[in-house]
Amino acid sequence: MRPRDDVSSLAERAPRHHKLASAIADCGFYEFKRQLTYKCKWYGSELVIADRFYLSSHISSNCGHQQKMPLHLKTYVSVCAAFRRKALRNANVVNAVFKQTEILMLLST
Repeated sequence: MRPRDDVSSLAERAPRHHKLASAIADCGFYEFKRQLTYKCKWYGSELVIADRFYLSSHISSNCGHQQKMPLHLKTYVSVCAAFRRKALRNANVVNAVFKQTEILMLLST
């Protein structure tokens, strides 16, 4: 695992690396989380786990504005006047979770 890896970046790389994808599928999510925790301690990294019910797909990764968004939509459209933009839903989720992780790490220090 790289120093700035998170679970979402591993999930993005998994389709390109069939060995990584099959290893995650074989061990199950609990074992995967346990191994990530162990590896992070081994390499001196910190594993930050987002809350299961964190509404990352409803939050703008630019300004943090939260809005309802049906799951069938693939593009996130920000309604905030200051940050009017479009982004792919998955890219917005990754950026929102990454920013939340940085905030949690700053608060823990």
